[in-house]
Amino acid sequence: MKKFLPLFLTACAVGCAMLYAACTETAGYTEIVPPTYASVYEFSEGLAAVLAEGKDGKWGFIDRLNEVVIPPAYTTARSFLGGIAMVELDGKWVCIDRSGKEVTPKYDFIENSAEDMIRVRLDGKCGFLDKSGKEIVPPKYNDTDFFAEGMARVELLLPDPEGLNTYGRWGFIDKQGNEVVPPKYRNAMNFSEGFAAVMDEGIGIYFVWGFVDTQGNEVVPPRYDNVRRYKDGMAAVQTGAHEDPEAGGKWGFINSAGNEIVPPGYDYVDDFFEGMAVVRLDGKYGYVNKSGKEVTRKYDYAVNFSDGFAQIQLSGKYGFIDKSGKEIVPPIYADAIRFSDGLAAVQQGGKWGFIDRLNEITPPKYDFMDFSAGDMIRVRLDGKWGYADKSGKEIAPPKYDDAFNFSDGLAVVQQGGKWGFIDKTGKEIVPPKYEFANDFQGGLAAMQQSGKWGFIDKTGKEVTPPIYDKAARVRDGKIAAMILQGGKCGFLDTRGKEIVPPIYDDAIHFSDGLAAVQLGGKWGFISIP
Repeated sequence: MKKFLPLFLTACAVGCAMLYAACTETAGYTEIVPPTYASVYEFSEGLAAVLAEGKDGKWGFIDRLNEVVIPPAYTTARSFLGGIAMVELDGKWVCIDRSGKEVTPKYDFIENSAEDMIRVRLDGKCGFLDKSGKEIVPPKYNDTDFFAEGMARVELLLPDPEGLNTYGRWGFIDKQGNEVVPPKYRNAMNFSEGFAAVMDEGIGIYFVWGFVDTQGNEVVPPRYDNVRRYKDGMAAVQTGAHEDPEAGGKWGFINSAGNEIVPPGYDYVDDFFEGMAVVRLDGKYGYVNKSGKEVTRKYDYAVNFSDGFAQIQLSGKYGFIDKSGKEIVPPIYADAIRFSDGLAAVQQGGKWGFIDRLNEITPPKYDFMDFSAGDMIRVRLDGKWGYADKSGKEIAPPKYDDAFNFSDGLAVVQQGGKWGFIDKTGKEIVPPKYEFANDFQGGLAAMQQSGKWGFIDKTGKEVTPPIYDKAARVRDGKIAAMILQGGKCGFLDTRGKEIVPPIYDDAIHFSDGLAAVQLGGKWGFISIP
């Protein structure tokens, strides 16, 4: 669901007089709905919500032939999803089908939830519908959360034992509305890996945490001062925090059976990654595995495992260890970036280089390295940018003033104030000659020359001359870009050909084969062959 609002600053259509038939056809596109509506939503499942003109305008629905399928009667309307649409009438929300028939009771509010469920609210209470609009859970809960792993947290207000006050109790329901875990806990977390943390009263004023499974079994009775969600089959648990708040308690781990694999004894633990977890005790960092064995603990700092190795720090220097605790790279570097695809970056003497699992591939010589470029690495030296591949081989020496990540096999580079493109061998496919350029997408890239925008293909050929004031990429089947010229909007196809001339005050990208267009303050729809 998306309401159409301006993407470009629209220009007033002064003195514009155009005659429209029910369906105006041109060589490149068809105006299936002339601009006659105050506002529209995108087409979804063959229907679009439209707002009629006038101060008392209402929302209704039209089809792709501009036939009114559901007459304008609603204060607000949302797009169809799964055969139903949410609409508001007289301050109440209801779901309707494609005929306009109300298929749900009226509610104060309706919203899409996660996992194909719809959350509703009535008289301050929450419930759920399924994606067909069937009421699965009547509005009876004080609060609810979205579904996660097929379960949703729900809260009921219950009286305290003396009957003087009410307080919230949390439980879980499934998608059939069954209370798998009756609301009896003081708090709860969403399910993760089949388990949910629940909190209940402990000794005195303190609360304690445990876990329930998706069948409602209390697999770990509440007894821990704090817990974290399960990750990689293990959950971090803490004890002793209430007895000695200043010390903060000790952390350990339980497995999916609730067994303490790592008894709480650490000052800090991180979640498990790749079967290993960072732990800290008495200021020293190390790791434990899923069998509970402490692999090592002697470092000043440590981070999670990545690609089979972990970055560690000792006496201000960085290195790497494997899962047996062996130092495959001794801590000799001033800085390091974790392993990815068998390669890690290391810094020495203010310069960066590469290492693999065994050897130093590229001695530190770069001022900066960026691993976010997918299978390529951006490198900088003396203020200039270049590229290396994931083997550490330099494929484009640092000679560019700026460089971006690869997209569609090519990267935008700048040299001498001009922009061009290189491929992954370092070859300049388009020498830097444009005032500006954007990434390639779908075989085309926008470029700017003399203040105007056009498009080139991956051979560097100008398929669209730079004649437009602005160009915004659109990846929508047959459409490649939206263009702006003289304050008017149009579209280019995937060959860079002008398929919809810039005649509209505003336009939105194609969806469901149609695009919303605005002219003279009114909205309609166009299609292309």
